[in-house]
Amino acid sequence: MTLNPLRRKISEGGVSLGTIVFSGNSHITEMLACLGYDFIVIDAEHTFTSPENMLAQVRAVQVCPGCTPVLRVPGHDPDALKGVMDFLGVDNLMFPLVQSADEARALVSACTYPRKGIRGYAGTTRLTRFGTLKDYAATANDRQCLIAQIESEEAMKRILDIGRVPGIHALFIGLGDLAQEMGVPRGMADPEFREYVGRAVAECAAHGISVGSFQFSLDGARYFREKGGNIISLGSDLRYVADNAKHDLTALLAAAGH
Repeated sequence: MTLNPLRRKISEGGVSLGTIVFSGNSHITEMLACLGYDFIVIDAEHTFTSPENMLAQVRAVQVCPGCTPVLRVPGHDPDALKGVMDFLGVDNLMFPLVQSADEARALVSACTYPRKGIRGYAGTTRLTRFGTLKDYAATANDRQCLIAQIESEEAMKRILDIGRVPGIHALFIGLGDLAQEMGVPRGMADPEFREYVGRAVAECAAHGISVGSFQFSLDGARYFREKGGNIISLGSDLRYVADNAKHDLTALLAAAGH
């Protein structure tokens, strides 16, 4: 039985909707989680924050029924991943810049107990509910949802190989890094880049591989969904604040005659 709500939903063919938090503010994280999203991505790749702050954000999501936290980790270090899982008590991890199936297998191994992996065991951690989940070690793999980010042309060439690695439950196409590497400043607004991404999404969907992305427009989200993407993160906390503030300020300046 799959115990993880995010993994259960995507494995059953459902669509999961979320957003990402960059501010590191647990109140904003909790507010967004209470709005009805399926997941909230807590960023630790582009956001410099403390473990205690990340824990506050994880807790902020977990108090909202129906929403689950996804932690985007800063890298691939096995020791760091072990601490992230045990201290924060988070089952959903997103790994940036996964370039190959071998890298994906190494990440799965880092998150899996022996004999199948190299993850160290600790019995009294937040992830084991401080030792009260007596079956945690036996059910750990069912509780997890591990997501590999595809963010380069090389990774795009290997996208099916990465998506087929046992223990990788979904892929996330990193549109910003991919567009930057390819020299496409307009990103999804560029027709050729948009079609290129769309083909990759459709190919993953055709092979039963769950695939997601960060989208910053409803048009992009709709296109991604039409191509078969089933995990969509729309906007971000900072983008929502900036866009709405800019919209209202522009309207205010016009009304004031500026």
